[in-house]
Amino acid sequence: MWFETLQQLVTQRRSDILLVFQIGGMKRALEYRPESINRFFGDRGEWYGKYRSAGRRGVTRALFDYYKERLPSVGYLGNLSPNEAIVRMTNNVPLYYLVLASKSRRAVEFWRECIRRTATGERRLPGL
Repeated sequence: MWFETLQQLVTQRRSDILLVFQIGGMKRALEYRPESINRFFGDRGEWYGKYRSAGRRGVTRALFDYYKERLPSVGYLGNLSPNEAIVRMTNNVPLYYLVLASKSRRAVEFWRECIRRTATGERRLPGL
């Protein structure tokens, strides 16, 4: 979703959004469609500095962190770590990040509890 679309959806609304940040999709976009990444981040290429300064293995993490840094610009709470979960394939390769974008501290507390325990009371969700 373009950042501009997110901005239009949440302006003057109290909405919580669970965002999926696809790691493979980001890697492909970097390789084949870097111009679309400006629209994804809602900037004019500032993301590129994060990309250049990240080590080869840390590129998607650095870009994911940058995306989270952008969320307060549309009214979401910032610096609420840990408010994310990483979903991995069975061979432990990261597949995507999940992050809650919220304007409510209560929602963030609820989300943290959700990613800490499963419905059966286990401490972690499978794959996280």
